[in-house]
Amino acid sequence: MVGILALGPVAPAAAQTQSEAAWLETVEAEGPTEIERGAYLARAADCMSCHIGPDGTAYAGGKPIETPLGDIVAPNITPSDEYGIGDYDLADFRAVLRDGRSPDHMLYPAMPYAYYRDMPDEDIAALWAYMQTVEPVERAPEAETDLPFPFNVRLSMRVWNALALDDRTWPQDPQLARGAYLVDVLGHCGACHTPRNGLMIPQDDQYLGGAKIRGWIAPNITPADNGGLGHWEVADIADYLRTGQAMDVVQAAGPMAEVVHFSTRHLDDDDLMAIGAYLKSVPTLPTPGQERPIVLPAAERPEYAHEFGSIREDMTRALADDGVTGTARLYVETCASCHGVDGQGQAPAYYPPLQDSATIRRADATNLVQVIANGVQHEMLYRAPPMPALRGDLTDPQIAELANYVRTEFGGFETSDLAAEDVNAILNPVQDLPFYIEYAATLAWIAIALVLIGLAALGWLVWSRYGRGERSGA
Repeated sequence: MVGILALGPVAPAAAQTQSEAAWLETVEAEGPTEIERGAYLARAADCMSCHIGPDGTAYAGGKPIETPLGDIVAPNITPSDEYGIGDYDLADFRAVLRDGRSPDHMLYPAMPYAYYRDMPDEDIAALWAYMQTVEPVERAPEAETDLPFPFNVRLSMRVWNALALDDRTWPQDPQLARGAYLVDVLGHCGACHTPRNGLMIPQDDQYLGGAKIRGWIAPNITPADNGGLGHWEVADIADYLRTGQAMDVVQAAGPMAEVVHFSTRHLDDDDLMAIGAYLKSVPTLPTPGQERPIVLPAAERPEYAHEFGSIREDMTRALADDGVTGTARLYVETCASCHGVDGQGQAPAYYPPLQDSATIRRADATNLVQVIANGVQHEMLYRAPPMPALRGDLTDPQIAELANYVRTEFGGFETSDLAAEDVNAILNPVQDLPFYIEYAATLAWIAIALVLIGLAALGWLVWSRYGRGERSGA
């Protein structure tokens, strides 16, 4: 029940009039109220990651969700009658979650209704009850979704729904069934971790096999030894989801750090273990290009025993050493104050080691470059200090130098040849789109023109057959 206590931001009436201890006794005796259960579901469904306002206001909307078709702006979902969902009823709310349909338009599947649609009625009702208690935000997001033609024709989503929405099957084991519900429905993990085809439909045969999202790798989370969760224990997965860190060698960053911060760290231990058990049970898929484990087997992992305070002494010696030059000096000056000259980090202070870091051992250096360039936001991970964004201080060639250095020094690579062009491509990704999407507007106008020409030709034929006949008295 501790996970439910931490959910906020609206405390139930009982919590406001009793001491926390007395309220906890009541909750443990009677079970969570519908509103408390709805708050927990909102966390499990990770609503806040997308709908948080730019100023941190809960559910105020305005965050742009990057898609290959353009940015889709998350709306205000507070109970504001004018700007949010205050004029919805439960049936409207259910239609949003199940069918991607609001009272006045179809939604784009950036809102993961393709996953939420399997929520049972009682969970939808509890989530609805909680959303009614959220403080209304009486303003619209500053931006709004404005996709180019023909993607701005929302009725086209009916076609996408017909192609993409299908029924799920559930494991028989109760723990695995609960894990599947949290992964496949509430957590909608496949929205990021399953690649999509040319119509942006998740590929079932690549379920949780890894994809790229917002310029980051959403990794393979099947039980593969190389590139997946093969060398993770269920408890390691639970630790990662609770704190954003596991086994000293895995740290969440980018979009996943947001998921940990806003969602998974609030889940109770039983649910975290259920997620881990389910992920260890799904079919294994390989990670292309990854020929060795990203996370070493437990018996092969080194122990990190950096003495407290020794980093300062090591840095002083390294900076005074005229032999430490070039990229090694760049590393010492830029990274060693937290991660150590030898990459062992400072575990007691939550500075992660770089030696055998999963991010550094990955064959695809995308996430490593992203972390160096963009850092990790403050308070996104349990007790961890912020990782500063270095993009403003370092050039692309310097970021490439650092990435190559840590990969060869700490990641087990014999060589690494990232160049400035690679860094630029990672930080400014351009997605290759199928022909029919890239030229969708042109194709749509051609189709419209053909339809108009066809209608004109049909009209001429009708007129020539009947109109002329009437005029000639036939």
